[in-house]
Amino acid sequence: MKSTTHLKDALSLIVTLLCVFGTMAGAYLISAPANDPALFIGAWVGKIVLGLLSVIFLCDVVVVVPEKEAKTLVQLGKFRRVLNSGFHLKNVWPLESTDIDLNLRIQEIKSEIHAMTEDKASLIVPINLQYRVRIGSEYQAAYSLENVEQQIATYLEDKIRSAASRHKLVDAFGNSAFFEEAVKTEMGDILEKFGYDIVNVLVNDPQPSEAMRASFEKVLSAERNKEAATATAEAIRIERVGEAKAEAESLKIKADAFVEFRQTIAKGNSSAMQEFLDGVDGLVAKDVLEFFAGMDERDAIRDAASKGGKIVLINGSRSGLSDVAAGFAS
Repeated sequence: MKSTTHLKDALSLIVTLLCVFGTMAGAYLISAPANDPALFIGAWVGKIVLGLLSVIFLCDVVVVVPEKEAKTLVQLGKFRRVLNSGFHLKNVWPLESTDIDLNLRIQEIKSEIHAMTEDKASLIVPINLQYRVRIGSEYQAAYSLENVEQQIATYLEDKIRSAASRHKLVDAFGNSAFFEEAVKTEMGDILEKFGYDIVNVLVNDPQPSEAMRASFEKVLSAERNKEAATATAEAIRIERVGEAKAEAESLKIKADAFVEFRQTIAKGNSSAMQEFLDGVDGLVAKDVLEFFAGMDERDAIRDAASKGGKIVLINGSRSGLSDVAAGFAS
């Protein structure tokens, strides 16, 4: 804004000088004798130049300020007054000139601020700050800050980071209310001194940074893997317990069946022995047992002989088997 103002002042100076010299030349030409054709033409040219310079002179002293804008007026480089929207007259340059153009509309600063929470977590705070020139403080708004938007954005970033550093991630995550309150309360007084009012503060839900998101994804992935491993181990345990229970049940059933089988065999042998003893005179229990043992021996020899690749030695009597075994050993 400063460079534009200086350019306008330089142009105004040129226009003023042209007006002065043009007026002098025009007055001379107009007063020249009419019988001289050259001077007559020069007189008309002088009138035209004088008219144009008069228009330019009027443009220099007239100031029109658009709606929702304001201009500061300086006199010999010193602030004099504020020109609001409408039509105004001023002295020619260098006595008076316009200096700073002010926008009285609501303006907005959008930013995504990277902040660090109390527990050293990185956070992104999307924020929109709406502000405008404070009515009656146009002088402060015009001359307090060199680059208004950039300097307000710097203050905003500082306040957001300060607010984030006082809270942990679990408190700041998704909580925009305390950021809005911090900006309104802490920046309101500062901007008021500079001639600006805060209209509104809009903070979207703060989000973790990309690095934090990657860390969260790793943690969640590890948790999911842990849960999956736990579930797999539990399934294996349940399967093995089920197998053990099934095996125990099977062994119990086999044992019960074996006991029942032995009991049946015992009952059968007992009944057979009793029939032998009752049916044959002179038999004793030992004779019957030897008979049954002989049957078992013959069954064993028959089963062994039914398989190929074996040599089966048969003694004449059951009692001689031990003698044969002793002979082989010697």
